[in-house]
Amino acid sequence: SLYMKGMIKMPHYNAYDSFKTKKSMEKKKKAKVKIFGKKEVDNFIIDSCQECGVVIEVRYDDASVYYNGEVILAKLRKDINFVCNQIVFPGDKVDIEKSNDTYIINHLLSRTSLLSRTKKDSTRLNDVGLTKNIAANIDLAVIVVAAKEPPLHPKFIDRYLMILQNSKIPAIICLNKCDLKTKADEEILSTYRDLGIKVIETSTYNNIGINELKKELMNKQAIF
Repeated sequence: SLYMKGMIKMPHYNAYDSFKTKKSMEKKKKAKVKIFGKKEVDNFIIDSCQECGVVIEVRYDDASVYYNGEVILAKLRKDINFVCNQIVFPGDKVDIEKSNDTYIINHLLSRTSLLSRTKKDSTRLNDVGLTKNIAANIDLAVIVVAAKEPPLHPKFIDRYLMILQNSKIPAIICLNKCDLKTKADEEILSTYRDLGIKVIETSTYNNIGINELKKELMNKQAIF
C-alpha cells in the first residue's frame, strides 16, 4: 500500500511514534536506575572467601553452582532485592552458605572480567541497546568452528572477536573436523594467524589437536 511505502502519512502516525519513543525512553531510564545501591554493593560483593563455588548456569530465581566437587542449586539471600539472573552470571565465583538443606548465595566475589554484548533486538521486557551480560571471570574464549557441516564462515568468527575485544577477553580459534579442511579454509585461517590470533586445529574423529587445546585451557576459566 502507499502508506506502507511511506508515500502517505496518516494524521495520527506522528503522535503514535512520539508515544512509542516516550515509552521507550521511560523504560531505559528505569533500567538505568535499577542498579545496586552502595550499601548493597558493600554488603554483597567481597574480595575473597575460604571456599567458593563457580556459577555454571543461571535461571530467574536460582543458579547451578559447582561447589565442593558437585553441582548444587542455590538461591540469592533474601535481603538482595533482585532476581538471580540480574546480578549473577555463569563464571561468577560465589560464597555459599547452607541453611535448612537449602544452599544460599551469600556473597559475590569481585570479578576480574565481564563478557557482555549490546542487545540489537527489542522484547517485551528489554529495549534495543541495553547491555546483556553473558559470563564473568573469563580468562580465555574459544571460538569453535567446523571445516564442514556447517561450513567455515569468517563472519561468525569476526562477530565473536569484536564482542570479546570489546570486553578485553583474549580469544583463540578452534577449527574442529580439521581432517575435512580445504585450501579455502586454510586461506581464511591464515588471515587470523597473521593478526596474531592463535588457531588450534582439532579432529575428535582422528584425535588431532586435543592435547594442544587442553594445554591452552590448563588453569584457566574458559568459555566456548
